[in-house]
Amino acid sequence: MPAAPVLTLRPGRERSLKRRHPWIFSGAVKRLPHDLVPGDVVAVRSADGEFLAWAWANPASQIVGRVLSFDEGEAIDAEFIAGRITAAATRRADLASRTDAARLVFSESDGLPGVIADRYGDVVVLELTTAGADGVRHELAEALMALPGVSTVYDRSDADVRKREGLAPRTGLLAGAEPPELVEITEDDHRFLVDVRRGHKTGFYLDQRESGGGRSARRGPSGPQHLLLHRCVQRDRGGGRNFVTSSASTRVDRRWSSPAGTWS
Repeated sequence: MPAAPVLTLRPGRERSLKRRHPWIFSGAVKRLPHDLVPGDVVAVRSADGEFLAWAWANPASQIVGRVLSFDEGEAIDAEFIAGRITAAATRRADLASRTDAARLVFSESDGLPGVIADRYGDVVVLELTTAGADGVRHELAEALMALPGVSTVYDRSDADVRKREGLAPRTGLLAGAEPPELVEITEDDHRFLVDVRRGHKTGFYLDQRESGGGRSARRGPSGPQHLLLHRCVQRDRGGGRNFVTSSASTRVDRRWSSPAGTWS
């Protein structure tokens, strides 16, 4: 196996990495290979040659290196990707008792910089914001499809932040079956319809669960209970989830489903 390309730091710039900071800014870099492809895995070394970390590198970004592992003996390959996905999903397993929607992978927090994976029932939506993550999208999709109950991996890598990595927007099916027009999810006694193709972010504010107001049940409009289309709660970043409870008489009120995220 050929040796990995080396990213060499300027003298004294290794201190943050030794404190386990996951980013390497351009000003800290002394030398990079001229033929480096954005997203390549590099061995990060101090000015005196000491190994510090494995990282995804992108010379086009202000954040030139994004750390994957501080273990020199760890191979960064498809098995590594699968292991990180499995470990991240396992950490969220206790959420299954109250919801079938959760953020499975949260970027650096789970050792996969630039990888967001949100699960909605049997559909997983990927948002990839770094060159390294974008380069292993098929390995990520394969690992996510191996999780119990997953039938679809859909790519929603269309955030503006990709421009800083020199990446164009990318959306579409990555693996499995095409997702339905709207995916129904549950959280406690609430039910929601999520548009994973066109909804804001990956379709829902899964990272705003605890700021949504505690999930106290509140009535929607008078009459039958309503099943809320998520496109209507984009304005309040998830707090609007508390407006609706569900029952056997649930119906969808499309007056509340403006794609622009406004009440109609």
